[in-house]
Amino acid sequence: MKMKKPQYGINWLKWTIQLLALATAVIFLFTDLPDRFIPGYRNVIDFVKGLDLSDTLTLVIVSVLVVFFGRLFCGFLCPLGAAQDILMVLRNDFGIRQIRVSERVGNVLRIFKYILLFTVTIVIYNGIKLNFATWMLIAAASVAGVLSLIIDRFFCKYLCPAGAGLNTFKFWLPLAVVGAAYYGLELLFKTKFPSEVALGLFCVTGYILEITLHSSRLHLLRVVKADDRCTHCGECTRVCPYSINIKSCGNSSSDVECTLCGQCVAACRHRALGIGILAKRSQERGFTRFVPGIVVVAAVAALIILALI
Repeated sequence: MKMKKPQYGINWLKWTIQLLALATAVIFLFTDLPDRFIPGYRNVIDFVKGLDLSDTLTLVIVSVLVVFFGRLFCGFLCPLGAAQDILMVLRNDFGIRQIRVSERVGNVLRIFKYILLFTVTIVIYNGIKLNFATWMLIAAASVAGVLSLIIDRFFCKYLCPAGAGLNTFKFWLPLAVVGAAYYGLELLFKTKFPSEVALGLFCVTGYILEITLHSSRLHLLRVVKADDRCTHCGECTRVCPYSINIKSCGNSSSDVECTLCGQCVAACRHRALGIGILAKRSQERGFTRFVPGIVVVAAVAALIILALI
């Protein structure tokens, strides 16, 4: 079968980081090469494992990072996301027909990633080995991978617990209001609710906000658009891994699913799209697709340095 040649630009920095992350995950999971050649790598892993999201300061830091930079982990570092992007490319190259899920059905399916978020968090919190939860997620991702051949980002959209958590943090203002009400009830009744109640409230709040609001304008970086350059050809929406309707988003897209992967920016032949804070008319902005990748590289480097100090 003859493969189709892409008719749009590629964000090569994003693909380079993704493939390196995927290769790194495979090496660390299935080989002993890190133990043999990277003597200090366990310090980094122990540092990450030691992060306690129940700690207020850690929670605030994670929330701030999500608010400022969105879901960069999903778009650049997640090996499962990289695998699904590869499946999407193969599907397009070999002409496999895509199945589009309606918004109503999609909203129903999204509840499963919040159920998984609750379940996996409880499993880890109660002391069951992380390896068990990891392999369970890999098994679920493998099944979802088959579906990802015909449905874009099936695992990320409907099953990924990490994505559910990050999406919820994007709605930081209503989440803060719900959190304040929760702690207010604790003070009112002079009691401490079980942690499962707080986690359940977090998951329910995230799910309701995601399916009702769909977007959050309360984060810093986003896809911006110059209306005087946009021809509404729809190429950006076609190449978006999440099929976000970018051509109709106005001056900027604040869809909660956006990972700032920059593929829409690379695909735009009219240089109408960029990644930034504000949309500026008639500005050359194609290079801005590299900004999230640069931020990711800097963040990973900072994490390694902190772990090794």
